[in-house]
Amino acid sequence: MPLPNSILAHLTTHSATYLSIYRRIFGLRSTVKTFLITPVLNNIIYPGLIRLYNSPDILTLVLLACILLISLKILNMLWRTVLFWTRMFTQLAFWGSILLCGVYVWGRGWEASVEDVRVYGGEAVNFWMKEYNRFDAAQRDATVAANMDARGRGGRGYRGR
Repeated sequence: MPLPNSILAHLTTHSATYLSIYRRIFGLRSTVKTFLITPVLNNIIYPGLIRLYNSPDILTLVLLACILLISLKILNMLWRTVLFWTRMFTQLAFWGSILLCGVYVWGRGWEASVEDVRVYGGEAVNFWMKEYNRFDAAQRDATVAANMDARGRGGRGYRGR
C-alpha cells in the first residue's frame, strides 16, 4: 500500500531537517577530534610514551608506582569491609542487648528487675574485688621476692654492680 502524495511530499521536504541534526552532531565530533584530541595526542601523549619506552628505568618506576597504588586501593577496600562488618556486629550486639533488657524488664517488672540488678551487681563487684586483691597480693609477693633476691647478692641489684 503506497503512501499518499501529501505524506510523501512532507517526508521528502522535511527528512533533511531530521537528518541534519545527526549530521551536525557527527560533524562536531569529527571537528573536536581533529582540532582538540589529535594535537594533544600527537604533541604530548605520544612523545611521552616514546620517552617512557626508550628509558626502561622510568617505566619500571612508573609500573612499581602503579602496582603500589593498586595494592593500596585494594587494602583500603579490605579495611573498609572489615570496618563495616565490625561496626555492624557491634551495633547488632548493642541494640540486641537493649532489646533483651527491655524484654526482661517487661516480663519481670520494674521492682523485680531492679532487685535482680542489685543482687547480681553486688556479686559481680565482690568477684571483681576478690580477683583484684588476689592479683595485688601476687604483685606484692613478687616485689618482695625480687627485693630479697637483690639483698641475697649483697644488695647490689640485678647486675651485681
